[in-house]
Amino acid sequence: MTKMTKAQLVDENIALRYDLSLLEAKVAALRAERIVRSAEPRRPAFEECVVSTYTKRDGSRWNKVRIGYNLFVHRPARVFHVVAGKYDGDEENCKFSDVRYTLEEAEALLLTVSDYPWSRIEAV
Repeated sequence: MTKMTKAQLVDENIALRYDLSLLEAKVAALRAERIVRSAEPRRPAFEECVVSTYTKRDGSRWNKVRIGYNLFVHRPARVFHVVAGKYDGDEENCKFSDVRYTLEEAEALLLTVSDYPWSRIEAV
């Protein structure tokens, strides 16, 4: 270390204090911003989403669902039955029935059988 005069030491001390006051002001601003952010409503980090769909040996279909960071559950896949038919008196007579695994496919199939007196999608 080189020798410094008293005036140089005082100047360096003032500069260091000035730097510290700037840092303290930045920390206070960041703390205030953090408080404002914590007051905002938070959305969940991971919303449930289907990662994959697979078929077991018994023929049942299952979904692998992400429920968190590196957390998964296995749930039975939703099945959509598309049924259509006519009326025999007061009773429904089913003439068409098919299974789809996505709602979009079921809706497309429903459009093809819309000429029956009644047609619907049943979610199972």
